[in-house]
Amino acid sequence: RTPQSSVVLDGSVRLDDQVAEVENPLALSGAISLPEILSFASPDSPLTAEGTIALAGRFRGTLEKPDPTLDVTLSGAGLDHPELNVTVSGVQAGIHFENGLIRLENTEARFGPASFTATGTLPLSVVWKDHPFPSPPDDQGPAKFRLAVDDFQMRAFRAFPEEMDAFTSFTIEGQAETVEGIEGVKAELQIPQLDVKYNDFSLAPRNPLVARLENGVVTVQPSVLSGPSSRLELRGTAELTGEQKLNLALSGDASAALFTLFAPEGQFGGRTQLEVVVGGTTSDPALSGFFALNNGLASFRDPRIDFSNLDVRVNLEGRSLSVERFRGALNGGTIEIGGGMAFEQNKPLIPNITITAKNVFVDVGDLQTVSDHDLRIVGEEERIFVRGQSKLRNALLRG
Repeated sequence: RTPQSSVVLDGSVRLDDQVAEVENPLALSGAISLPEILSFASPDSPLTAEGTIALAGRFRGTLEKPDPTLDVTLSGAGLDHPELNVTVSGVQAGIHFENGLIRLENTEARFGPASFTATGTLPLSVVWKDHPFPSPPDDQGPAKFRLAVDDFQMRAFRAFPEEMDAFTSFTIEGQAETVEGIEGVKAELQIPQLDVKYNDFSLAPRNPLVARLENGVVTVQPSVLSGPSSRLELRGTAELTGEQKLNLALSGDASAALFTLFAPEGQFGGRTQLEVVVGGTTSDPALSGFFALNNGLASFRDPRIDFSNLDVRVNLEGRSLSVERFRGALNGGTIEIGGGMAFEQNKPLIPNITITAKNVFVDVGDLQTVSDHDLRIVGEEERIFVRGQSKLRNALLRG
C-alpha cells in the first residue's frame, strides 16, 4: 500500500488435487495510481500522467493445474508532455485473462482531435505452447489484433514545422499463428486519408493506400497520390526475412513546389517527372530511374539567387548518380552542370561534378559583381576538392 495505491491478496491456494476445494480461493484486488507509478519510475521526467489501473482476479485450481482469471482496467487516464501541443486524454482499456486467452477490450484514447481504438485476442498457446492453463478448443485460434486511428495530425508535435500540415487516418488489422518469426504474421495496413500540405505543395491519396504483410513479404498495392499539378504512384514489395530483397517504385509527375519540403526558404516553379526504383536489399539498396525538371524556376532571397528556364535530367544507376543535363539561366547569366556522384553504404559521397557559369550577377551587401566560373568538384581519398577558375568581369563596391 502507498498513499495513492493499494493491492490486496486474500485467500487460499490448493497445492495439488489431493487437497479439497477451498472455500476462499485466492483473490486479487487493487487500484494503482498512474501519477504515482510515474513519480517512482522517473521522478525528473517532464511527462505528467493521470488515471488509475484497477486489478481484480481470482485463482482457482492448483499450482500444477492453475485456473486463474484476471481483469486489468485502465480508466480516466491521460498524458502530457512539453513537446506536445495536445494531450493524450480519455484513455481507457480493459484486459481480461481466462482459460488461457488474453482479450484486449474497450480500448480507446484521444490525442488532441485524433481518436485511437484497439481490440485483440492472444491465446497463450501462440507464445507458450505447453502452458498449464485450461484452453477450450474454440479459443485456440491465432492471435488477432486491430488498431484504428482517425484524424491524426502531425501538428500535435511541437517539433513539426509550422508551415506543414499533415493528417491521416488508418487501420492495421492482422493475425499471428506464432511469435517465433514474422513469417507467421498476416496483416494489412489501410490508409484512406493521408493529406500533406506544405506552402504551395499538397498531396492526398486518390484511393486508399494498402500494404499487406504475408509470408514475411510486405506488398504495397499500386496507389496514387495526387495534388495540384501532381500525380505520383507508389507500388512494390519488400522482404522482411531471408535475403530481404527490395523492389519498390515511385513514379509520376509533381509540381516543383515539392522542393519546398527540402528548402522551405525557396520559391520553385515548373514540372518534375520522376521514376525511381529501389532494388537490392535492405542492407545494400540500389537505385535506378531518373528525375527531370522542365522549364524550372528556383529563387532564394538572401543572397539573391534566381534560376530560370531550367532543363534538368538526373539518372540513377545502381550506386551512382549522373547528370545527363542541367542547363538554364542564373542571375542574368547561364549555367550548365555535368558529371555525377557515386555513393556506397557507410562511405562518403564521391562527387565528380563540373560547373560552367557565364555572366552571373551577384549582389551581396554593398558588393555587386558579374563573373564567369569554370569549376570541377571532385572527391579523392574521402576529401572533396574544388578546382578550376573564376573570372571577375565587373565589380561595384557601394559605400
